[in-house]
Amino acid sequence: MRGISPFIKDDRFKGSLAVEAYKCKIGMLGKTVKTRKGAEMKLPVKLDHFVIVKPTRDASGNFEKAEEIHKIIGDKPKSLEISFQSNDPRDIWRTFFAYYTKTARYCYGDGEKAFRLNEKSGQYEEIECNIETCPLFEQGLCKPHGILTFTLRNVPLIASEAVVFRTTSANTIRAITAVLAHYFKITRGFIAGIPLKLVLRKKTQVDKNGHQREINYVSLHFDGTNDELVEEALKRANKMMALEKQWKEVRKVLPSTDIIEAETVEEIEAVAEEFHEPSKFEEGIEDVEEAKNVVQPTIKPDDDEATASADEVYIDGDISDTEDVSDDEEDEAW
Repeated sequence: MRGISPFIKDDRFKGSLAVEAYKCKIGMLGKTVKTRKGAEMKLPVKLDHFVIVKPTRDASGNFEKAEEIHKIIGDKPKSLEISFQSNDPRDIWRTFFAYYTKTARYCYGDGEKAFRLNEKSGQYEEIECNIETCPLFEQGLCKPHGILTFTLRNVPLIASEAVVFRTTSANTIRAITAVLAHYFKITRGFIAGIPLKLVLRKKTQVDKNGHQREINYVSLHFDGTNDELVEEALKRANKMMALEKQWKEVRKVLPSTDIIEAETVEEIEAVAEEFHEPSKFEEGIEDVEEAKNVVQPTIKPDDDEATASADEVYIDGDISDTEDVSDDEEDEAW
């Protein structure tokens, strides 16, 4: 994704074949307040731990916590033992820029080309995608998105079911992209099944006004050296080779998984609610003290940060939740 994650470049418009069974969150929806125009909105609340949730919602509007899973991984885990079920980067990590309304993905792109909805025809039209000149990006409406698909290694009851982590944090996107690029290079692409950790990290950053603030971001971690990572890859390579050859043949006859077709109306509404609610930033809030809790979305990352190495994934301003609560933190409001 040009402008955010320069390390891996491929066709990310084709989505993962995995079916999302659970969501991984680092934020939630908090108390309800009224905007100056009288509309109600829920303030995002960021968490300092991961929460695995079901696709159903509770009475508060938040996704239901998967209590049976948390009995195994702990109530407030700061890291998750995970693995990937594919060696294809597109099945693991998808990144793109997008602007969601409450009913549709209005525009999405990869930093070079984009597809924007023609409201008259109802069709998507190809346009240039340039975050340096795009008014939607400058206004904070279009945001970088990252979707990580994995399984939880230490939870036998869902060992083969996909867990999906979404983020609109530039820091998290760059961190995960950089680490994945390093792992793919070291393993020569044999990453499926390798024991990894999804970790929530902190760093202190200085904002444009010179004020320090602590931010969270999500990254990946392997417990071991590069040589040990290679050994893990070799253990699986021989077994995977025959399966990969067979899988490539099977995939040729599978239906398309373009993400525009893959997302249901319910999914679009959920993404719009979590990451693309303009009223949070445009309508204002009556309570001035509450307004301080609303964090403006990240605009564009500094160029020097885009060159961070895999070991320097302490990028700036994250937790795109509230799903990862600045835009880094608005990101994972449930």
